[in-house]
Amino acid sequence: MRFIAHPAYPMKSLLLSTRNFETKIKKLATRPVGVNPEPITRREYVTRKSIVVLITVENCDNIQDTVRKLVLEINSFSKDTGIRTVVIYPFGHLSRNLASSEKTLQFFDLLEHHLTEYNTIRIHFGSHKSLMLDIFGHKGNVRFRDL
Repeated sequence: MRFIAHPAYPMKSLLLSTRNFETKIKKLATRPVGVNPEPITRREYVTRKSIVVLITVENCDNIQDTVRKLVLEINSFSKDTGIRTVVIYPFGHLSRNLASSEKTLQFFDLLEHHLTEYNTIRIHFGSHKSLMLDIFGHKGNVRFRDL
């Protein structure tokens, strides 16, 4: 049986305007079956005043097209908030239709490549992490996007 991409199930992201962000890697993930965590180069990340982008890459996503759309959303959010630090955070909890580890890592590589005008922080893929978010309380401080 061949999988056919369906436009009703696009990549999901949650963009947050944060005062404070912190995450710490606790251990490598073993689920879903077939997850292939990337090597750990850093165990703890802390930022002040950043755009945190929680991203779920799905099977049907066209990587090139989806990255292009997400970069436009990040540019718009940055313009609206004046924030130039962007945290890209793999967050598989927004879907049951997750892409493979390889496709997800390709997505994050390409996204990071297209965000060079920002202070971009890429969070580890394939681990259980603690998460602390202190979100600003202004209009437009949280945006959910299906891309």
